[in-house]
Amino acid sequence: MFALQRIEETETIREPVWQDLALCNDGRGSMTELFFSEQLDDIAAAKAFCGGCPVREECLDVVRSLVGELASYVQAQADADVDQAPVIIESSGFSIRAASTRRKLGFVVKQGRVSGTAIVEVLAVAKRASYEHRWSADGGKTWNPAGVTLQTKMTIRGLPVGVSVLFTCRPCTKSGEGDWMEPYPFLVK
Repeated sequence: MFALQRIEETETIREPVWQDLALCNDGRGSMTELFFSEQLDDIAAAKAFCGGCPVREECLDVVRSLVGELASYVQAQADADVDQAPVIIESSGFSIRAASTRRKLGFVVKQGRVSGTAIVEVLAVAKRASYEHRWSADGGKTWNPAGVTLQTKMTIRGLPVGVSVLFTCRPCTKSGEGDWMEPYPFLVK
């Protein structure tokens, strides 16, 4: 005959980790398709969903770290087989870029004081220059003019909230317009 033994479960109380607080964590993984979709509607919905998450920054830190590790791995594989390097890199989803030879002035983008605004600040100033600014909400397919200023700082208003926007600018001097600087991605809040 079998003896029944009662096993008492002890509950352990643990502090929640940041993943427990994520809005997308329903315990079933039901949001996975939304976050890994290539459909533009799904991508927009995923970005909007993340926008109000209390642990968004922690999650982005993990994603950036993972993408960095993947990029390092892909580069190591490509370096190991130089003849197949373009195929290896493109099959990973990363793009191949030629190193730019043109000199670029630097600039940064910061969150404005009001929702839907951003402050663009040119870091390296050309003497007696004005600066032409523009932005794109569709990955650089179309550019919206944001104005020209003699100041190194410009506040750009009327930006779409919750969208990653590309910003760029170029110096304009009496000798002509300079090259557009490398686009800078920024999530508008």
